[in-house]
Amino acid sequence: MKNLVCAACVAAVLLVLAMPTWVSVPAQTYVCIPDNLPASGGSNVYPFGTNTEWRYQMRVDAAWLPTSPFRILEVAIAAGRTGTFTASQCQIRMAHTTIANFQNDKVFATNLGPCPTQVFNGPLSFPATASQWCNLGLSGSFGHDGTRNLLIEIRFQAGSGNVSVRSATASVLSVRRLWASGAGAYTATSGSVDSITATGAAKLLLTIDPATVLLAPDTVSLGTKAAIRLVQARPGEYYQMAASLGQTPLSLPGYTICLTPDNVFIYSVLYGAPIFHSYAGLTNAQGNAFGTFLPPNLPVLVGVCVYHAAVTYDNAGLTGASNTAGLQLVP
Repeated sequence: MKNLVCAACVAAVLLVLAMPTWVSVPAQTYVCIPDNLPASGGSNVYPFGTNTEWRYQMRVDAAWLPTSPFRILEVAIAAGRTGTFTASQCQIRMAHTTIANFQNDKVFATNLGPCPTQVFNGPLSFPATASQWCNLGLSGSFGHDGTRNLLIEIRFQAGSGNVSVRSATASVLSVRRLWASGAGAYTATSGSVDSITATGAAKLLLTIDPATVLLAPDTVSLGTKAAIRLVQARPGEYYQMAASLGQTPLSLPGYTICLTPDNVFIYSVLYGAPIFHSYAGLTNAQGNAFGTFLPPNLPVLVGVCVYHAAVTYDNAGLTGASNTAGLQLVP
């Protein structure tokens, strides 16, 4: 009976959000790191060109990124040779980071921080053409704050190992890398690094969108308020934020948000207070909206990750969907 009630609640939530939809064309643009020259530079096999199992992190310096918030919709690599890469399981996650490089930061989980955003999880397949940009095919987006360095992690199992990547010259240290490969690499705890004066990290092309960015703090103390900010949406439109303990892609008409429709999701949308405040309303004249998350002071919740996302809509239907942002509950 409880499961039936929960299912009915989820259906009610989706009926509220899944209105007849007018889909806008997002203001997408591109960030090339360090250049838009996919045929130039060195070529190496990290991580798509050798071995069947990898855990691979890239640190992108904030100096190469926009200085106001944006969403990362897609990541492309410059292929060194033509082929189709496949993996039976791949997970791609993103996070903010303040680390300068990987020399003293070789623990994968520590680098990712408490609650990274999952932008892909499942079987991976993408075609690669030599000397061209090749999208990996993300299923979710990451909201960057326009301030900190960016960390991207790619890890996979049963990879085909037949696509090499282009890298910048050693003198351009725009992207650094940390890696582990071979049996057990998917769950490796630490990895290897380049020297401080060199890097073989892949060139990157990021597809980004400055609209409808959701930002949350990395952590929040129990019993303390945390600001959940929706920025750069359309002014004067309705918004609905939601929280969840998971990041399952949830399809809505014309859009996808990556939140699991669990009991936390239902409570945040249908009830709100005293934990979720101002999770629905109108965006202000600048296109911003501000929710407040107030986790109860229950020690059993320490360490739990809570993820947030939002949609915007008008009388015709949905007009936008945000990235997912995660925060961890701490004492």
